[in-house]
Amino acid sequence: MSQDYAYNLAILLAALSEKLSKSDLVKKLLIEQKDFEPYTLFRFLDPNTMQSLTVSEIFQFCIDNEIKCSNKEATSLLKWWDKDGDGVLNFSDFLNSIVPGSCNKNDIAEGRGRSSKSSYSVKYAFARVVQRELSLLTELENNRNGLKVRIKFNSQDAFHMITTHPHMAPVDIFKFITEFRVPVLMSDVLLLVNKFDTHQKGHLTYLDFCEILDSGLGKDSKSCRNSPVPSGFVTPRSSLSTKSSPQRSPTFWKTNDSWGHTDIYVKSLITALNFQISLDKQLEGLQKELCLMHDFTLVEAFKLFDDNYNGFITTWDLEKSMKMLELSPTSEEVFLIFRRYDRDCDGKLNFSEFCQFVCTRERNYMNLLASRPERPFSDQTFGALIGVLQCHIRIESLAEGFRRDFIKKNDLYKAFGVIDKDQDGFISTDELKRFMHGCTFGSKDCDYIMRRYDKNGDGMISYAEFVQELTPQAPKRE
Repeated sequence: MSQDYAYNLAILLAALSEKLSKSDLVKKLLIEQKDFEPYTLFRFLDPNTMQSLTVSEIFQFCIDNEIKCSNKEATSLLKWWDKDGDGVLNFSDFLNSIVPGSCNKNDIAEGRGRSSKSSYSVKYAFARVVQRELSLLTELENNRNGLKVRIKFNSQDAFHMITTHPHMAPVDIFKFITEFRVPVLMSDVLLLVNKFDTHQKGHLTYLDFCEILDSGLGKDSKSCRNSPVPSGFVTPRSSLSTKSSPQRSPTFWKTNDSWGHTDIYVKSLITALNFQISLDKQLEGLQKELCLMHDFTLVEAFKLFDDNYNGFITTWDLEKSMKMLELSPTSEEVFLIFRRYDRDCDGKLNFSEFCQFVCTRERNYMNLLASRPERPFSDQTFGALIGVLQCHIRIESLAEGFRRDFIKKNDLYKAFGVIDKDQDGFISTDELKRFMHGCTFGSKDCDYIMRRYDKNGDGMISYAEFVQELTPQAPKRE
């Protein structure tokens, strides 16, 4: 078993652990909804009262909430959630799937009063869970395929590479990953083990490990499951040097050269980028005007929304404060604002995220604000702040309408390939600049796009980030 294979296996395990951790955060937002009650949500998804959920019902929920999902992806999601493997989701499967690994399922199931109907906020939060899980499965499948394509796949060697024992403990996985200098948290590894540990023993058997490496959907899916439990020792971890391990994980991006970079996708992208840039320029102009108000400070503005002095702003805080300023955003518009500025997806705006919400990022304006003492706002400053908030509401509403129209007319996979020239699964700043320069955009327009699309701030736009920005983000109302 080669060193390259071992490194890529470490990347897969670390990435999956991290994705499971992020899914847990989104699930926490769901169960923290005041009126969340799992059985009521289950009944909403099971309109035929069959006491189980099928692929078609999951698929229908995705369609109703404009979550991009194929029938195959819905099948994968059901398989991912179906603990007992009977092909449907009973309530126990459903509860295990939507409750974070750190929470007690029974307490949540029994500690909530039954209600007749799930609220919009609960359905929206559940849609976020579904989106996150689908994204996780897509990336996991890409990594699995890449692992098999790059090097001859051997699950027994992989198992022995991590441990010499019949069972794989969390600490074995953690040591294996970190030996290749791949960052991972032990808490995330525990989530990984908990997800695939079918016997709930706190460790993985060989067959559990095979589930990580093989989705079970391909034509050779049974080969791993039917393999005998390995015996003996193949390759000790200590023999694998990490000196020449690459610092950045490889990507496994697949493209189909047959469709080419057609004019229709170039034109669609130009329209989309121009529209988004124009919206962001309008907002930035108002933000600059606000920053130039002599008595405006970010701390004082933050206090207006965080009136409980919690150190963060919730959707409720934002909506309540806007109404106090005589604005009337819909719940959907508040959710859209949060989705854009809540970078760590914890359901709260911290002070740093709030600063990006109300203030331009240009350094000279930030320096100007940093030197001001706190003081009450004048009427003119309140007016400028209200103008920024009104612009946010209008922008998110327009952007969501544009996304709904764009997704109906365009294939995001092909559109992404128009800019991703080297087909590595990422749009770099240089690739974006080359595309935009060829389409006569302004010199600073690239910055607006990177701010909007680059969610994790790594200087690149992944396919998932590209899809997230161009896919409708709020579920449909009933």
